[in-house]
Amino acid sequence: MTVDNFFKEISFINSFLLDVHDHEIDFLFNLADKYKVNKLELAHHILDYREKYVKRPRVCRKVIDLETGFEYRDIKTYTEAFGLDYQKGYRLVMNNPNKFKLVEIDNGRI
Repeated sequence: MTVDNFFKEISFINSFLLDVHDHEIDFLFNLADKYKVNKLELAHHILDYREKYVKRPRVCRKVIDLETGFEYRDIKTYTEAFGLDYQKGYRLVMNNPNKFKLVEIDNGRI
């Protein structure tokens, strides 16, 4: 039996794989014996699904202009403040480490 057919048979939704705990994975592997599902294929399916759909925390970089001391929420805000094209502003900030300081912050925790 394939993994997809196995999940249909036990009424298991793929999106549940993002929130499962170790004991729930053990339960799936124990059921795999009963339904004659290849455990290696099941493990690959679980890992592939989690790698593809897991929500990774986004890291933002706060820009500090060392000459003026002004802080900007991110590079986009800096470029908008000076009316620069985003690509030009990005290159300006990244190529001048003596003029700008980038501080990594968690998204939502500014």
